[in-house]
Amino acid sequence: MKQLKQVLNLIFREHKEKYKSVYNNSGTFQAQVENGNNFSPIIKSLSDKLIFKANEHLEENGIANKTNIENHIKELIKDFNYLMINPDKK
Repeated sequence: MKQLKQVLNLIFREHKEKYKSVYNNSGTFQAQVENGNNFSPIIKSLSDKLIFKANEHLEENGIANKTNIENHIKELIKDFNYLMINPDKK
C-alpha cells in the first residue's frame, strides 16, 4: 500500500506540474476560460491514471486495502480540484 501511495502521489505531482505549465495567471476572464479548458483534460487524465494504477495494484495484491486506496484517490482528486484556481497551492 505504501508503494502504491507513492506512485499515486507521483502521478498527482506530474499532473500538477503539467497544469501549472499551462496555467494563465493574468486574472482576466479569458484567462479563466482558458484555465478551465486546460484543466478538464488534465484532471481526466489524472483520474484515469490513478484508477488504472489502483486497479493494477488490486489485481496483483487482492482487494484487502480497496477502501483505503479509494479514499486516497478521492483525496488526491479533491486536492487537484483546488488547484484549478491556484496551482501553486500545496
